[in-house]
Amino acid sequence: MKVNHQTLNERLGDRLPPEINAGYTIISRADAGEDVVFKLGYNSGAVQPYVTWQSTRSEPIRYDWGHYWSSKDMAEMDLNLRADSERRGVPYDYTELRETLKGAADQPEPSGNPIEAYCAMRRGEDTPHSGVKPAEDIDF
Repeated sequence: MKVNHQTLNERLGDRLPPEINAGYTIISRADAGEDVVFKLGYNSGAVQPYVTWQSTRSEPIRYDWGHYWSSKDMAEMDLNLRADSERRGVPYDYTELRETLKGAADQPEPSGNPIEAYCAMRRGEDTPHSGVKPAEDIDF
């Protein structure tokens, strides 16, 4: 029987010590295959208080490829996109997410949600109020 962190939490409750790496407490995980796990950490004292790392079940104290974020919403989105990309075997470039959200945040937004704008852009939807355009509509 495989035992994951959620199962341990359910069995041990508060007796399980928090997982901490570089001052970040792991607050969420996303399984992404046989051995790959992505982790979301939080550190209230950090300039960018949220981070996602790639890890493995076989080496759970290994933290690779950190993506640092100022917003919990963006970090959660990054966590889910990383795990989904790994499951589907497709590449994921978080810099695209960062630049799209930065561009959307710089625009006046009646919709008010750059994450929704990013998702719409990825689906190829026109999002005139978000300030985000699908890549093929951008003039270079």
